[in-house]
Amino acid sequence: MRVTDNISAKPHIDGKYAQHRSVIKGICVVLLLLYPMINVMNGLSSGDTTYSPGNFLFHESMNGTWIVATYLANALGHLITCLPGGSTLLGMNIYTSLLVGATAVTVFCVMSPKFGVAAVFMGEVIAIGLCWCPTTILYNYLTYFLMTAGVLLVYSAVAPEDIKDLEKSSAAKKAISESAKRQAEPEGDDTGTRSGRGITKNELMLAIAGFILGSNVITRLPNVTEAVFILVVWLAGFLKKDKFRRIAIQTLCCIAGYAIGFGIWFAVICIRFGTGAYGDMIHALFAMTDTAQDYKPLAMVEAFLSDYIYAAKWIGLWCAAFAVCYVAGYLVRKFFVSKQAENKQPGVKADSLSEQGREPARDNRFVIWVYTGFCFAVFALVIRICYGQGMFSFRYYEYGSMYFWAVLVLFATTVICACEMIWGDTHRRILALMILLIIYVTCLGSNNGLYPSVNNMFIVAPYFV
Repeated sequence: MRVTDNISAKPHIDGKYAQHRSVIKGICVVLLLLYPMINVMNGLSSGDTTYSPGNFLFHESMNGTWIVATYLANALGHLITCLPGGSTLLGMNIYTSLLVGATAVTVFCVMSPKFGVAAVFMGEVIAIGLCWCPTTILYNYLTYFLMTAGVLLVYSAVAPEDIKDLEKSSAAKKAISESAKRQAEPEGDDTGTRSGRGITKNELMLAIAGFILGSNVITRLPNVTEAVFILVVWLAGFLKKDKFRRIAIQTLCCIAGYAIGFGIWFAVICIRFGTGAYGDMIHALFAMTDTAQDYKPLAMVEAFLSDYIYAAKWIGLWCAAFAVCYVAGYLVRKFFVSKQAENKQPGVKADSLSEQGREPARDNRFVIWVYTGFCFAVFALVIRICYGQGMFSFRYYEYGSMYFWAVLVLFATTVICACEMIWGDTHRRILALMILLIIYVTCLGSNNGLYPSVNNMFIVAPYFV
């Protein structure tokens, strides 16, 4: 074949690849929508599964603290009961499972272009598999869906896709600086859509994100803590060295959207239950902490910290295993692979091994296989010890079968994010802060330790993968 023939065939090959990639993404979307339905025929207990549907069925005739505190979730649940089969437990399980699938699909569609289809898909499968709470408890899953949508909008607005690519060269950094200056002017923006009296596309996205997160407060009162995601906007502005005026405009867009989102639903509650209903609900919830001490803010923080403390022995064991394998790998590289390279090519320094490519590895297959077997043996031993100490079990009808695996993932993700916050570039720091806030804001409002964060790993799991 002539070289020119190969060149002319390249566009055809790229087109076929793009076509197949679209089909693969479509299959992934369908699988993520259907996977949460795998257990629609059963639940951990009928009492747990029917905890919220009672509020859904009698939504029109109920009032009081809880119907107001979780109003948006109850309203959505009541709407589902009006759908075909929605008033049955099977139908309710199917419809609410779609919300879990929709959350995973939303993350997949937004993050897969940036982080790869395979990694994000695997992360979403893990996140769905770790959803321990029955899907019918909508004040949890509607919270996660709205939080995910709002956070992704914030991320897309302040950390555009091209940032990490542009930062690879000093010339690109200069281009970013010049672009930021243009964005701060009354005319022109990062998308070229600002007019003299309009707002930019990114500012509109921030306003919509604020609207979604403000509405989420009506899903469950503790969701008011999600206002802390404004820190992502501020950090992005600081790292990109935006002018104060630009950061202030972005902040006002978030606040305006948040106020409108909350205000609309607050007005609905006032019209239906009276102007004092929301204030009475807040008073009643805070009064409950007098008898339920574990719902106090400090107790909630202590709850998830205690899970880390309890898991510290397993965290330490896994850290030691990775350290042993790392040291063993360093020694193998230094005393076997590098020595072999020097013997084959006298005068070549061991430090230049990385430049020698794959040749030394081919001559040290036995050493590499021994090292790989050693690592497998170390991790197998650690897993056996963890199993013996009760870190996990094969009783999959119990939460303990998987809980501390998820705790290890959350701890590892926290460490990774902390490192990225210190040594990462602009894009990585913004993403790391967002992940940290998702993990620990989700815990607030619950006395279940890290269980809520395990239940809401739709963005965290793909990041870890």
